[in-house]
Amino acid sequence: MPLVSRSPASGGRFFMMFKHNHAVTKGAVLAPRRMPRVMACALAVLLACGVAPVQAQPLSGQSTDAAAHAAPAQPLTKQEGDLFIYVTRDNANTVRRLLEQGANPNVRDQNGQTPMTLALQLGSLNAFDALMASAQTNVEFRNSRDESPLMFAAIRGHLDAVTRLIRQGAHVNKTLWSPLHYAAAGGGEQQLEIARLLLAKDAYIDPRSPNDTTPLMMAAQYGSDAMVKLLLEAGADPTMTNQLGLTAADFAARVGRDTLARQLNDSAAQLQQQRDQPRKMTR
Repeated sequence: MPLVSRSPASGGRFFMMFKHNHAVTKGAVLAPRRMPRVMACALAVLLACGVAPVQAQPLSGQSTDAAAHAAPAQPLTKQEGDLFIYVTRDNANTVRRLLEQGANPNVRDQNGQTPMTLALQLGSLNAFDALMASAQTNVEFRNSRDESPLMFAAIRGHLDAVTRLIRQGAHVNKTLWSPLHYAAAGGGEQQLEIARLLLAKDAYIDPRSPNDTTPLMMAAQYGSDAMVKLLLEAGADPTMTNQLGLTAADFAARVGRDTLARQLNDSAAQLQQQRDQPRKMTR
């Protein structure tokens, strides 16, 4: 697979592929500094273009309920097919009626999306409200790329949705890509508030993606300077590298964020200096 892949969802723009078994080559087309707001998320593009998940051990307290994980899409009933149609149209009344008539909200369409992930991706927040009101809805039911509703709410900046999902039991930590990765990749104030909320709910600060990318690296390339600052203050490790040996500073430098790259390098040097200092012996 090439290092860089074009996604139809990106409007023809290119996104850097940090696949673990490729070397960085000179002249590679680099990702834009900011992610288009119309995109669900850069991570979805990475996964859609073939960055195969590498299952890791669950985080402490992480559920391993297989029902929430990706599985091949089953043929939809007419009611379930209609449910996706009216989620797309953000028609809460019809979504509510279909659910009352027995439509299953925990299914995937031909694209691997669930009604919840589709609603949050499209900003169909009235339909999301109707889905959340149903006792049948599993807030951890993920799409075929192992993306949870919380992850879509995080990248799209739906702060109220994030709050409600967490209140109903959505996991702030998960293996592979995490909600904090997705929030960190956003450049807006809403994503910043979402990252604060996730951290307040004990989101792990340095989760590793399948290629060892951390939220700090995503923020350095796609997020805001304020997001980088927030993560560093929360304890994110700027010395960490992904499987290509890239640090967060490298992510920033590759998209022309030279000042941010210097700041990240300074933070990494200070942290390394602290680690290298001999610890004082206590009697």
